[in-house]
Amino acid sequence: MRTIRRIYIHHTARDRGSVEGIRRFHVEQRGWSDIGYHWVIGNGRGMADGKISPGRPEARAGAHVAGDNQHTLGVVLIGNGNFTPAQRGALLNLLIEKCLQFDVDPQDVLGHREHHRARTECPGFRVAELRAALRPALQWAA
Repeated sequence: MRTIRRIYIHHTARDRGSVEGIRRFHVEQRGWSDIGYHWVIGNGRGMADGKISPGRPEARAGAHVAGDNQHTLGVVLIGNGNFTPAQRGALLNLLIEKCLQFDVDPQDVLGHREHHRARTECPGFRVAELRAALRPALQWAA
């Protein structure tokens, strides 16, 4: 297994979607070998609300942050900024699991826009607030 140092959060450009749809777009339109993200969280429009589905296998580097894929995981929420409570809860639970599994500090859970090369508003919310919620949850779970 590769070393994971950071986890990036993303959102889709559309309000509906699925793992299969994103995979098709990434493979057929972008010419990638697979979906770029490791995990996809649905919003009830194309995938069940709050459903966490695997994308690219974690053992393989993703294609979600230019120049920073080798030691990262990518999580994408379906929707363009209007995320459901179920999605937010699922994201927090997934992050707790992955931070514990890979020993990732909450400070290394980042929004796509926090990468120095990114020119995006993705993921559409303040990840600092998510990190603040993640810290006590990880302390309790450890």
